[in-house]
Amino acid sequence: MNETVQTGILASLGINWELFIAQLINFALVVVVVWRFIYRPLLKTMDDRAKKISDGLSDADLAKKQLLEAEEEKKSILQYARKESQSLVAEARDQAEIEKQKVLDASKKDLEKQLEDARARLKRDKESIIKAIKNEMADLVTLATEKVAGASVNAAAQHGLIEKAIDELKEEQV
Repeated sequence: MNETVQTGILASLGINWELFIAQLINFALVVVVVWRFIYRPLLKTMDDRAKKISDGLSDADLAKKQLLEAEEEKKSILQYARKESQSLVAEARDQAEIEKQKVLDASKKDLEKQLEDARARLKRDKESIIKAIKNEMADLVTLATEKVAGASVNAAAQHGLIEKAIDELKEEQV
C-alpha cells in the first residue's frame, strides 16, 4: 500500500518514477557530455583567448615603452649629432682661418720679396742712369771745354775735371 500511495502521490503530480529516474540519468549524461565536450573546450578556448588578449595588451604596452625609448634615443642621437656637427663646423672654420692666415702670410712675404726686388731693380736702374748721365755730362763738358778753350785738354785731366764737376752737382742736389 505504501507503494500505491507513493505511486499515487507521484502519479497525482504527474511523475512516473521510472521515467523520472531515466530522465535523471539522461540529464546526467547530457551534463557529462556537455561538460566534457562543450563546456571544458569552451572554457579552454575562452582562457586561451583571454591569455592572447592579455599577451596582446602586454605586448602593446611593451611596444609603447620601446617606442618611447626609441624616441628618447633618437632625440639623444640627434642632439649628439648636432653637437658633433657644430664641433666639426667650428673646427673647419678654425682650420680655414689658419689656412687663410697662412695664405695671407705667404702673399705678404711674396709681396715683400717682389717689393725688395723692385727696389733693387730701381736702385740698379738709378745707378745705371746716373752713370749714363755722368758719361753724357762728361762728354758735354768735354765738348764745352774744347769749344771754350779752343784747344784739347788731355783725357786724364779732362776726366778728373768732369768727376769733380759731377760730385759738386751731386752735393747740390742732395
